[in-house]
Amino acid sequence: MLLQPSACSRAALLFAVALLTAFPLRAQNVEVPRTRTFPGVESPAFPYAQPEEVGLSSAKLDQLADEVAHWVAGGEIVGAELLIVKDRRIVLHEAFGWSDREARRPMERNSLFSIKSMSKPFTATAILILEEEGKLSLTDPVIRYIPTFTNDSTTIRHLLTHTSGFQGLGDTEDFAFLKEWVEDWAAAVPTRPFGRYSYSDFNYAALGYVVQAVSGVPVETFIQEQILRPLGLDETYTAFSPDAPWADRMNSRYRWDEEAGTYERYWSNEDNQTWQFYPAAWGLYSTAMDYAEFLAMWMDKGRYGDTRLLTEESVEEALRPHAETTDGAYGYGWSMRQAPREEEMPGVFGHGGYDGTRAWAFPAVDAMVIYLTHSRGPRHRNALQSRLGMLEIFDHPGPYDRRLVWAGGQDVAVVDLSPMEQARYVGTYLGKNLEPEDAPEIVVRVWQEGGRLHYRAGESGERADTWLHLVPLGEHRFAPGRYRGDRLEAIAPLGRMRFVVENGRVTGFEVLVEDQVRFSAQRTQ
Repeated sequence: MLLQPSACSRAALLFAVALLTAFPLRAQNVEVPRTRTFPGVESPAFPYAQPEEVGLSSAKLDQLADEVAHWVAGGEIVGAELLIVKDRRIVLHEAFGWSDREARRPMERNSLFSIKSMSKPFTATAILILEEEGKLSLTDPVIRYIPTFTNDSTTIRHLLTHTSGFQGLGDTEDFAFLKEWVEDWAAAVPTRPFGRYSYSDFNYAALGYVVQAVSGVPVETFIQEQILRPLGLDETYTAFSPDAPWADRMNSRYRWDEEAGTYERYWSNEDNQTWQFYPAAWGLYSTAMDYAEFLAMWMDKGRYGDTRLLTEESVEEALRPHAETTDGAYGYGWSMRQAPREEEMPGVFGHGGYDGTRAWAFPAVDAMVIYLTHSRGPRHRNALQSRLGMLEIFDHPGPYDRRLVWAGGQDVAVVDLSPMEQARYVGTYLGKNLEPEDAPEIVVRVWQEGGRLHYRAGESGERADTWLHLVPLGEHRFAPGRYRGDRLEAIAPLGRMRFVVENGRVTGFEVLVEDQVRFSAQRTQ
């Protein structure tokens, strides 16, 4: 039976995690490039089809694509590519915005992205291949392969499922080789509870180390020879150089500048890659088409065309939920959500990347969604996930249990607040989810703009990624939502925010789910 987070833990993380699903669009009269689906980019793997031929709605897909185009126009992303495959036929494949904004180079379909942590499933696949060959066992202690490892109870399975106790993202700046980097990190004492899910680049860097130790070749060579070549993924690469023959197809990368209120370019295809070795936790450069073919192999339980890469048993085991996460579960290299019924495959599985990429596979309806951007941050990725659910693109619940919903049809009485009434809530608040006990601090900023209240929320010291409107419901209560112009377009179906007022002054606020307080924050100076 598939695992889910408890109702309590799901609700407790509603504010800090689940509401990262949408944002208002700032009005800008900006013309941006956009390439429509038809005519398509020829692919031997996935021919093009009209959506209605595979039971989908052209109108819904158009609405989804229009939304992404609005994000570019509103400055929420610099550019993006969106590929949707249903029944192994492409029904949407569009490019939006800029590959390089400063050079005014438009985004093109099937250009190359740094897919960052979307590389992790390739490393997991390499481990499973070696297991099937009898060269290692998932129950092997990690210390057998990494002598500096501090915990002799940690197994390869703990690394695959992010339950080793390590946490955090890796920095390779001071290291020239994967071996040095992993051995240095392995000597540290894990800071998270052993056996509990805690996402960390170390886990997959260590798996890359194991692949090298067992196979006798660098992990990137193993991935090239044992995964990319057999699957025909000839537009996926393990290293970048400005001299590479495909360098001109590589998109620049952007990160948010909070002070400037826009994205800044921090890397272009004229630069070398910023790591000196293949780190295994990230490191691949790929296209939407290639990643869709990789997902298809997993949906087909290890076979792609005439190539059998993994056994069905390995795939089924990898796609079981081995570790409970805040929004679902993690298997071997894949995050997943609860299936609608007990099935061999999860209802949806996939992975994201730190620079803005995301891929989902929906085995029950034979569908894939690949969303690639070079605008760092999770906000728009989760917004796209929300729109898939709000528009009911597929006849399957998928990862939508925390979505915003369309406001029309919701029995919500919205009240009007004058600018003076709104102003009393403006400020900065600092708080935490009530569960788990070690939940990170969240900074929330509430401000007025365009006659409405807005808020941002994010972990202390990090960019505030949630950005929604506050929909006033009266008695100091609000619902997270989104307006489009004067119209309330979307609203959170369950979560409510209640400001705390003492002696006529707003001193804090709480997030409630089904009238139970799940998050509490105090107003700061």
